[in-house]
Amino acid sequence: MKKIIEFKATDTQIQLVCESVEVVSIPKDNLTIDGKKLFDSFISKLDLSTKVEFDFIDDVTIDDANEKRIVTDIKSIFNSIAQKINDKFKLLNEDAD
Repeated sequence: MKKIIEFKATDTQIQLVCESVEVVSIPKDNLTIDGKKLFDSFISKLDLSTKVEFDFIDDVTIDDANEKRIVTDIKSIFNSIAQKINDKFKLLNEDAD
């Protein structure tokens, strides 16, 4: 099942939201992500019986070059995580065999 990750910007942070739930927030003052929180609140809860895929919705108000780079890096990380999960669990199709 494809999960849609939405990037939302506030004055102080970039939020990653999936299904109306905040996955993790990234403070704009240091642009760091809490990997443990990301894993505990989102990655560990993924359904591993079907292919893991992500789609992204960008916030058009994110126009700072560093913030855009962080969003691009996060997309790359999420896609890499999906690929590794799909390879490890042999999830090549929408439904597991």
